Amino acid sequence: MATNKIIVYDSIYNVYMDLSHWAASTEVHLNHASTPNIPVGYIYKDLAGWAGDLVYLAGQLQKQYKKNTSLYHYTSQQLYGLIGCNDDDYVRNLGFSDYTSPAKDSGFNLIDLLQDADAFNLYDELLINQIDNVLISYFESGHATRFHKFCDRLRSILTIVGDPYTVFEKAAKTYTMKSLLTLPVEEIFILKFGNFDETLWGVRLAEAFGNKLTDLLNSEN
Repeated sequence: MATNKIIVYDSIYNVYMDLSHWAASTEVHLNHASTPNIPVGYIYKDLAGWAGDLVYLAGQLQKQYKKNTSLYHYTSQQLYGLIGCNDDDYVRNLGFSDYTSPAKDSGFNLIDLLQDADAFNLYDELLINQIDNVLISYFESGHATRFHKFCDRLRSILTIVGDPYTVFEKAAKTYTMKSLLTLPVEEIFILKFGNFDETLWGVRLAEAFGNKLTDLLNSEN
C-alpha cells in the first residue's frame, strides 16, 4: 500500500498528516481481515495500530520509571496528557528529555492517535472500495465523528456493554492488564522493555485512555 507520499489535511485538528502510520496499520488489518478477533486477531491487527501504540507507551513509561522511581511514578492525569500529545515541552517535563522529538518519540502523539482510529474505522470499507474514494469521503466529512465510529466498532467487536468510557477503558485493559494479556503480547513487551509492571501502568493507563478518548468523542458532538 504505497501511501507514504499522500498528505491529507484534517480540518478538525488543523493538522497535515502523511499516511505512513495509517498505511502500516491498515495493511495489517486488511491482510488479516478474516482472522478471529480474540485472541489471535488482536495480535496481528490491533498491535499494529492503537493497541500497539498503547503498549509501546507503557514500555516508554517503564523505562523512565526505572531511571527514577520516585520522580516518574506517573498519575492517571499525566498519562491522560501523554496520549495524543503534541506538546514536546509537556512530554519532556515527564522525563523524556533525551528524545529528539519527545511527543512523537514517546509513541502515542496526536497524529498516531488519529491515524490509529482512522485505520480501525476504514479497513472494512477498503475491502470493497477504492482507496482514493474512501479517503476523499472520509476526510470530507466522516472524520468529524471518528471517535464515535471508533467506539462503535470496539463495542461491536469486543461485545462491550456500556458508555464510551467503559468501551475504551475495557478495550485498553485487554493490553494493559496482565491477567488479560495473551502470552505473545506479554512476551513481545518483555523482549523490548522487561517484565510488565501491571501495578504501575495497568489500571492507570487504561483509565487515561478511556478518559482521553471519551473527551475526544464528546468534543465531536
